[in-house]
Amino acid sequence: MRIACEQSFKTKKARKAPHKNKTVPWWTHELTAARKITNYRRRKYQRTRDNAEQREINKEVYFTQKEKIRGDNKKGENQIVVRIMQSNNRSQNLECGV
Repeated sequence: MRIACEQSFKTKKARKAPHKNKTVPWWTHELTAARKITNYRRRKYQRTRDNAEQREINKEVYFTQKEKIRGDNKKGENQIVVRIMQSNNRSQNLECGV
């Protein structure tokens, strides 16, 4: 009976899940840690509602952290672009025989 069922019913084979989040070459563990801190500070700022003075302090801390991670991310991205360009220049020099 089982064999007859297996042959007559169509079953889908399990597929590998597509890789949803593509990685970027400049992302590091330090950026991951900084991102977690930034998310923590954002949540803390957004949840502070009763005390206006504390909310302003949390807002300032959050935006400072946000700018820091944005700068670190851009710096890492620029370093990778420079490395790729240098690599391309070296390969072109080898092709030209320079």
